[in-house]
Amino acid sequence: SYDYFISGCIFNNNDAAVGVSGIWEKNIVIGPGGLISNDTWAGAYQIIRNNILWLAGAVHQPAIDSVIVKNNLATRDGVGYFTRAYNPIVINNTVLGFDDYYYELEAKIFNNQYQFNDAIIARCDTNYTGYNCIIPPTDAVDSLIGWNGNISADPMFVEDYDFYGDSIVDVHLQWGSPCIDAGHPDTRYNDVDGSRNDIGAYGGPGGESYLYLDLAPDIPDSFTGYGDSSYFHLKWKANTETELSHYSLYAGSTPDFIIDTGSHIDDIYAPDTFYAYGPHTFGTSLYFKLTASDTTGHESEPTEPLYLIVDAIQENNVINRPTRLALMGAFPNPFNESTRIKFRLRSSGSQVVTLRIFDNRGNQVRSMEGTFEPGYHEFPWNGKDNEGNQLPSAMYFLRLSSDGDVALRTATLIK
Repeated sequence: SYDYFISGCIFNNNDAAVGVSGIWEKNIVIGPGGLISNDTWAGAYQIIRNNILWLAGAVHQPAIDSVIVKNNLATRDGVGYFTRAYNPIVINNTVLGFDDYYYELEAKIFNNQYQFNDAIIARCDTNYTGYNCIIPPTDAVDSLIGWNGNISADPMFVEDYDFYGDSIVDVHLQWGSPCIDAGHPDTRYNDVDGSRNDIGAYGGPGGESYLYLDLAPDIPDSFTGYGDSSYFHLKWKANTETELSHYSLYAGSTPDFIIDTGSHIDDIYAPDTFYAYGPHTFGTSLYFKLTASDTTGHESEPTEPLYLIVDAIQENNVINRPTRLALMGAFPNPFNESTRIKFRLRSSGSQVVTLRIFDNRGNQVRSMEGTFEPGYHEFPWNGKDNEGNQLPSAMYFLRLSSDGDVALRTATLIK
């Protein structure tokens, strides 16, 4: 018989408990303590199942006989299931963001998910460590024997785990997860619905039956790029969904452009994560967005707009960029009502930038000035002179200067 049964409780900022022959079931434990903590004998026949442990440990350094740890979600603690237990059985747990997850002495460890753990160590005389999902990034895995049938893949949780997040995430599996039906094949460990064990906290006979949501892929990460003499070069980090099909690249002249067939540039099929778009004339600027699509037709939300300019000068296969000032030109050009004169300032601090506009006889018709930090900027021009008079249709010369650097361009006004 068991000395205690604790179920359906919420423990907030608790010190870890100590007990013998106990059952911990369906509790929520919120840091900084855990369930069991002792440097000496802590009891026998512990069962820890169907708990959520957030900012809290589970078993810290006890010597326990026949502990069973199953169907728990444990996130963000300094130490994980650090057990020197006899015959521990660790089944269908999801463990995220632990410093150590350590087992010894005849352990059976299978159908678990591990992510953002610094070390997973299983050093046992008769160890069976199999059918687990080791989710990158996990820094170290060390098992002396019995390391069988494990996978390393994105489990495709309904919600991505954020190590620095401030809430418990939903770790149910999405449709297409590599953890579905990938646990131990023995029918003793089948899911509630009778199918083969799903790896993770909701799999196995102690888990639950639920509908796998068919969700869109994650938004592509680390979307970046640059412009050289005539091409835009874009790259991003690969998505990890198993059913990923392709990425779609879109471009527009403003950051709020609409994602549709008119702005669509191309589809880039996985596993490629780069694209060169061009050629374009010097000074061309565009905003880019990227989405990810899966094989069932779902498309992710787009990335934040990425603004790039073709602004390098290619000579002898070497890209030479102006050291401090680059005048990209007027956009649009030619123009009717107004245009934007874009430039980039490279400096160690703020600089005064002056724009002077001349007609085709060399007369200065307009001047503008401002103080700018390093980066991309623009002067708007409505086609009028300094007195507010409308200028005639003609080609005008743009002279941009800052701290001794000068750049020249032309702009054509059509009325």
